[in-house]
Formats: sequence, structure tokens, C-alpha cells
Amino acid sequence: MKHFHLVQHRRNLLRGILGLVFGGVMLFVPGITAKLILICLGAIFLLIGLSGLVITSKKMSTPFRSFLHTESFISMLIGLLLVLFPVQLTELFSIIVGIGFLLMGIRQMVSYFQTAKYMAPSKIYLVTAILVFGIGLYLLLIPTALMRGVVFIVGLVLMVYGINELLLYFQVNRTYKKRANRNIDDVDFEEL
Repeated sequence: MKHFHLVQHRRNLLRGILGLVFGGVMLFVPGITAKLILICLGAIFLLIGLSGLVITSKKMSTPFRSFLHTESFISMLIGLLLVLFPVQLTELFSIIVGIGFLLMGIRQMVSYFQTAKYMAPSKIYLVTAILVFGIGLYLLLIPTALMRGVVFIVGLVLMVYGINELLLYFQVNRTYKKRANRNIDDVDFEEL
């Protein structure tokens, strides 16, 4: 059991340092991080596609085999696009989300004004609609904002995680040192 705790103890230190390093990179160099995340995601899709092709090269039923071939090629295509064009796909994703938010905001505003004909809806509903519409407009005007926001939040979470792991490491280290200084006497026991 002591060996398990010592291994976990060292892993806490490693996880804490890695969390701080990667979190710091994501917070202070977000452009490179977003690109790197998409390239890694593309590599994963490529590996999934290649493994699918290897699996389908073995004998299996014809309909299932053609489905796996198609799925593998689509996965490889997505992977290649992510690896070759990460910046453009980030902007495209933000534009799609921005259009979705614009439509959601417009729908909520229309719903608010339609409801206002028959009753007095809460003003918070209109404020929310305007806020969603504004975020959609912002994402259309500045397409990289979505990925920067995601990278910032993930980087912040990793920094907090790293700090917590390091605090745990130092707390466990202090506890082990206190226990090492105590004299513990072994007691004889009898088996029943």
C-alpha cells in the first residue's frame, strides 16, 4: 500500500507540473495551441481511418465491409483537412456557430414580441435573445474568437488543476515526513 501511495505521490507532482505547463501555454500562446489541438485531432482521425482500412482488409461480410471502407475514407478525409487547414477550419466552425446563435437570437426576439401581444413576458427573455444575437454577430465578425475562448477556458482549468495537484503533492509530502519521524512499535498478534 505504501508503494501505491508513493507512486501516486510522484504522479501528482508530474500531473501538477504538466497541468501548469500546458495551461500556461494555452493561456499565453492561444493561437499556436488552437492550431496544435486541431492538428492533433486530425491525426487522431487519420489513425482511426487507417485502422478502419486495416480492419476491413480482413475477411468480413460485404455490406459491413463497404460501410467500414466508407467510414474510414471519410475519417481520413476529415483528418487530412484538419491537419492541412487547421486555421481555416477553426474560422469556419466559428462562422457556423455564429450563424446558429444569430438565428437562435432572432427566433427568441420574434417569440418575445409575439408573446408580448397577448401577455407581458419577462424582460430577461428579451435580454437573453439580444445577448445570444450579439454573441452570434461577434462570432461572425471575429471568427477566431470562439476557439480563443475555448482555449482560454481549457488553459485556465489546466492551470487550476495543476495548482491543485501540486498542493496535494506538498500536503502528502509533509504528511509522510511527519509520519516518518514518529516511532511506531510493532505489536505481536495471534491468528484466530
